[in-house]
Amino acid sequence: MTGKFQLKQPTGRKIKSYINNKKKTDSMDAKTKTALIITSAILILDMVLYKLKPLGENFYIISDWAVVIFAFAAVALGYYAYRLHGIKTSYGEALLFLVLGSLFWAFGELFWALLETVLKMEPFPSIADMFWYAGYFLFGMGLYYIWKATRTSVPGHRVIAAVLTVLAALAISIFYGVFPSIIDPGLTLMEKIVTIGYVALDFMIIVWEIIIIVSLLGRELIKPWVVILIAGFVTTFADIMFAQIASLYESGSFFGVLWDVQYILMAFGFFYYRQAMSGMPKKAVKKKIAK
Repeated sequence: MTGKFQLKQPTGRKIKSYINNKKKTDSMDAKTKTALIITSAILILDMVLYKLKPLGENFYIISDWAVVIFAFAAVALGYYAYRLHGIKTSYGEALLFLVLGSLFWAFGELFWALLETVLKMEPFPSIADMFWYAGYFLFGMGLYYIWKATRTSVPGHRVIAAVLTVLAALAISIFYGVFPSIIDPGLTLMEKIVTIGYVALDFMIIVWEIIIIVSLLGRELIKPWVVILIAGFVTTFADIMFAQIASLYESGSFFGVLWDVQYILMAFGFFYYRQAMSGMPKKAVKKKIAK
């Protein structure tokens, strides 16, 4: 056809560009799947190590340094995700604080390992706890910026579900975290305060995560964030279990694998986020975030 009714045919350059973009998207999907396989393998191997406990009573040497490696891996991949946005966007701000929080947690793990395996000193309570406490506040700021970037009107039934979940989390934290620490005769006053502090900080993180999940439901961006948020739930579960037997806890105890799982999931979540968002024009990224 000719004139104004003539249909425009895609040029060879446009077709080539579409094919290249399609290949790039497929490549990112393949990378994410590969990362998922590697993550699953690491999780299985870690659980097997905790089950077999090589080195016997000295297994704590392996467990202490393994969690340090996983923690710094999460920091590295968190920074990799942050580099996508930079500090000038709300999501960049969120990732920056999440990475800083993860970094302080990683230093907490490092100091625990040094105190216990090198200096042969009691690691709880210690300087490691100062880093972990600071990490909670920084990580909490990151969650705040995620909420700030994703907040929107939420249906009433979601609000009710969120409130009930928060109340359930509060009850679990008090009965399974706070009370056991208070009545534990093997803990000093300072140890009780530090242990209960972890339960309180975990509850703060859980509240923010519940709010964010409610805000993200139905959006395309929820999948990578859910992986990162699940890591927070794993941490809370581990800390509550620690609070129940704080005076009897020994490094290398089987539930210690949960702290490894936390960092492994965070590392994968950060990588997943970067792969999901990279390769897209800035306008497309903004649309994807808004969906």
